[in-house]
Amino acid sequence: MGRTTLSRRVYLWAAWLFLASVVVQVFLIGLYLFARGDLEWHRSFGFTVPFLLSIVIVVAAFAARLPGRSKRWSGAVLVATFVQTSLPGLKSSLPLVAAFHPVVALLMLGIGVVVLRDARDQVRVPAPSLLAAEGGAAGDSTPRSS
Repeated sequence: MGRTTLSRRVYLWAAWLFLASVVVQVFLIGLYLFARGDLEWHRSFGFTVPFLLSIVIVVAAFAARLPGRSKRWSGAVLVATFVQTSLPGLKSSLPLVAAFHPVVALLMLGIGVVVLRDARDQVRVPAPSLLAAEGGAAGDSTPRSS
């Protein structure tokens, strides 16, 4: 398995885990609100797991040599995660801005679904290095359409 193929699989698994981490975050805040859970679980998990996974998604998208749209969506995951983790800190100075925290969580869920669908599609597409080798062997340098 080549580096590009492995990176595409990492992109797929990170997308799955990112989406699952958003669901876990919603559960953890629900646990705090309705079942006497600890708010620190929500904070600690949110500041680490989704953020680290969003970095993995971006790195994997570039390592896998994915198309520009895939790289932009992976960047959107990272930006949304950064914004999400920044909003609670604005509670005392800009409470109306901080109130967008649950809205951005919904945005993260939506972006996560888009990235997951893209990741599934990208795993099924032959890696660019394989296409180049096939085209190079035949002397054809024109891109192939699907």
